[in-house]
Amino acid sequence: MLNTFLSLWHVDILVWCELALIGILTIGTIATHLYGPRLHRSEILMMILGVVGLVAAMFTNHPLVLALAFTLSTISATCLALQSQHSANLKEQKSIIAVCIGSVVLYVIGAALLNQSALSVQTTQLAFAAAMIGTLSAFGVFFMKTRFTSVVAGAAPVIFFIALLQL
Repeated sequence: MLNTFLSLWHVDILVWCELALIGILTIGTIATHLYGPRLHRSEILMMILGVVGLVAAMFTNHPLVLALAFTLSTISATCLALQSQHSANLKEQKSIIAVCIGSVVLYVIGAALLNQSALSVQTTQLAFAAAMIGTLSAFGVFFMKTRFTSVVAGAAPVIFFIALLQL
């Protein structure tokens, strides 16, 4: 399936399309918020860190750099989600943090296994499964209504999925 996917779509074209999408969404979000509520400095910093993580994920071919980019983007999305959910109860905040920690741990474990030089087929499948479950579990954080998700609008999980396939 992976060979079919990569033969139909050249990976470099997908990467440039993702980069263009993030650029368009970022410009649109900034234009929208110019006339809306003011951005706080912490929100701007978290948005920048998240976008840097996404751009790093698009251009890397190393599993550990990809894991670092995923961690950076997921943590920035989580911080913005917690900031936007400041009026939410403690249980909802704990569930957001738990999803962030669980998905990052799974993704880092998968990337660390992929980084091993001599992997058996079964270990490689386990590594991809862990990273994929981590990516899918982070969907909830990325789709929450925060300023970061309005920038990437759900493109982040797709970017990490395609970057994982590149490896």
